[in-house]
Amino acid sequence: MKMTKNIFENLNKDLYTLYIVRLYDETESFYKIGVTSRENPYERFSVYPYEKDIICLYQHPSSHLIMDLESKCISLETKYTPRKEFGGKSECVESINNASEFLGNLTWIKDLKEYVKPNRRRDGQMSVDTLVKTYDTLSKEEQLALLEREPLFKYWIINCGLSVQNINSCNKSIERINELAEACRKLEDLSEDLINFLKVEVGQIYPSAELKTKIQNYYDNNGIPKKAKGTDISQWFEIKKSSTIIDGVKVNALKLIRKL
Repeated sequence: MKMTKNIFENLNKDLYTLYIVRLYDETESFYKIGVTSRENPYERFSVYPYEKDIICLYQHPSSHLIMDLESKCISLETKYTPRKEFGGKSECVESINNASEFLGNLTWIKDLKEYVKPNRRRDGQMSVDTLVKTYDTLSKEEQLALLEREPLFKYWIINCGLSVQNINSCNKSIERINELAEACRKLEDLSEDLINFLKVEVGQIYPSAELKTKIQNYYDNNGIPKKAKGTDISQWFEIKKSSTIIDGVKVNALKLIRKL
């Protein structure tokens, strides 16, 4: 049964809950913004056929307030249609950036009873959000140990060459990260083609901005969803930071030392 506003407001419960939860599997990652009248709101999430990260829960005795907050949060985001069927799939969104900002700017939001669940998946593996916040703070030995415990993260970082910045650029969506990872694997197969496209030579110095533009053009032409940087050239050449003069102005440049 669809939870309409009239039904929800006539349940006569002591507390009503607004929740935001990230749902994901190997191919999808999105957010569900919803409301529940269950005494234990975590029971509501058992019906969703995905792994779950609880982002936040807000409880209040006013069902009207809770439902208005849900409607507002959903209206601020781009809708997402999950591939799997489950009740409440119409309240799913691609991200929660705007909704989180909206809730954070409400000075009275702390009047609600707020819960935040540890950001760890039920199978014991860390969420993408926790991984990207943790990885760069670790020593090399700790990073290696983390990668052994997190096989999907290891695949992105080691096998596909993604950086934490690359993963962040995908808004921590597993689906988008996987697309970028496969694009990077594809790029490995196209390395000779890319080098020919760039028309660069070992021993020469090239402005970083020029390299960035050329590499981005190649990515765009070959359907690779990646933002280029001048230093991307280091995947195919050993480089040395340098500078050059263009129209009388000194600009950052890179010298190509040798082909890798």
